[in-house]
Amino acid sequence: NVGLTHVRNITDREHQIFRCVFEEDVGIDANIEICHPGGEPSGFVVGVQVKSGESYIRGETDSTFTFYADPEDIQYWLSYVLPVYLVVYRPDTDVAYWLDVKEACGGGRFEDMLVGATPHKLVFNKSNIFSEAFFAHVLRTADIEQRRLYNEFLATGFADKVDSTGPTLPFHLRRLISKLDSATAAAL
Repeated sequence: NVGLTHVRNITDREHQIFRCVFEEDVGIDANIEICHPGGEPSGFVVGVQVKSGESYIRGETDSTFTFYADPEDIQYWLSYVLPVYLVVYRPDTDVAYWLDVKEACGGGRFEDMLVGATPHKLVFNKSNIFSEAFFAHVLRTADIEQRRLYNEFLATGFADKVDSTGPTLPFHLRRLISKLDSATAAAL
């Protein structure tokens, strides 16, 4: 709980929205809704799994350390609907580090772990300290995702087979619009 408290304190200090998940030792520890500068909620929520203690840190160098994960945990994090960030907290130094699980396991890396081609390890960059920079990073990631959805909508909206003269939008366009945040949808 000391690591989760550390993450909550920083999240509160940075005027983000912290929601603890009250199931012990199952899945995700908390959800964080990222707020725009000025405190307005963005609607972009991430899952956070927090581990505390030196036992989670292996193969440490000046710039990295390795976290060995159970394949079942990684599979759960990858299947989670929200982006998932793994946070490792060091009580001795009162510092927490974060890792984007889906990014770290992308490109077939997780599949390689499952078949034993690579070890079940995640490498943390020590420059990724859980601090105000974390929220700026996640918000940029959310903005990139919104731009991708916006571009997908535009590409679909101007496809040859779409009749845009009718009074209602085709279902697949309504579904794409529903994924956009309100500001991006309004811009359309």
